Formats: sequence, structure tokens, C-alpha cells
Amino acid sequence: MSDDADATPEPGREIWIEKYRPQTLDEIKGQDDIVERLQSYIDQQDLPHLLFSGRAGIGKTTAATAIAREVYGDDWRGNFLELNASDQRGIDVVRDRIKNFARSSFGGFEYRVIFLDEADSLTSDAQSALRRTMEQFSDNTDLFSPVTIRRRSSTRSSLAVLSFGFRHCPTRLSVPKSTRSPTPKESKSPRMAAKP
Repeated sequence: MSDDADATPEPGREIWIEKYRPQTLDEIKGQDDIVERLQSYIDQQDLPHLLFSGRAGIGKTTAATAIAREVYGDDWRGNFLELNASDQRGIDVVRDRIKNFARSSFGGFEYRVIFLDEADSLTSDAQSALRRTMEQFSDNTDLFSPVTIRRRSSTRSSLAVLSFGFRHCPTRLSVPKSTRSPTPKESKSPRMAAKP
């Protein structure tokens, strides 16, 4: 990641979804069974490799980053490698970035987390290399892999993976008016006012 990607945007300019993204597992709504199970792994200090599945925007990434925040505290970014396999899908990514992250020092923690979004998009050679890497470093590295579409991947078949099927939240969740931006009807600004 570049330094620009980690820079905090000026107040009022952040993306809405990031501004209101849950930071802890307790803040995730509509996934009670999954949150309870994930919290039990954290409480027992026994995180397995995890495969999250569900539609886009359902909370897979949010759950993974919430776990990292709870396990590592303020040091979560240094112990959490996030990659999108649909963009970085070749064997070189596995050999270089993932393997180097898995074998580097841990800063006082017993293991690190590799968050590989859309691992099912990896090429077959990259999946094989990832499988070997995870077998080699399974004592000190956990793989979290969210997928939007369930596809067969060689990484899934050879690791002890728990699969969580995130579901659409059955109730409408809303942000309290005191914490959200005004709608055009509520705005006092002439530019934001609703047009007749």
C-alpha cells in the first residue's frame, strides 16, 4: 500500500461506507451467529483459516478487519496483509508478497493474518503456491479469504477451513440522524435542498 492510501481524509471528505464501517465485531449487525462464532475464536485465542462467502457488501471484509483490530489492537495494520486476488492474481504475488509477509517478524504476536479477497480468482499455479505456502506457514499465519461466488479452489480443498456464509440482513438498519449527513429534504443549504 502506498502512504497516500493510508492517509486519513480531511473531516467530511471520507467515503460514507468507510466512515460508518463497524470497527469491532460487536458493531456488526445482522450476522449474529457468525459474529458469536468469530468472537469465540478470539476469546479462545484459536483462529483457524477462514473462508467467508456471501454477496458483495454483506460484511466479509468488515468482519475480517474487526477481528484484526480486536486481536492486534493498534498494531493491526502491521499484522494484517490485505490483497485483492482479482487484481493481483499471479504466482509472483504469492511467492513474493504473501510468502515474505508470512516469514517476517511478528512484533510480539504468535501469528499474522493474510486477507486474500477473492482467492478463487487466483490462477491455478498461484492457488497451488498459496496452498504450499499456507501449509508451510500454518503455525504462524492464518488465511482469511472472502469470496463472492462459491467456486472450487485448490486452497480450499487442502486446508482446514471454516466457511461462513454471510447473508443479507433481514431488517433495515439505519444510521441515527445525529451521525449521518442530511438528506436533500433535511438540508438547510440551498445547493442541497430538494428540487420541487
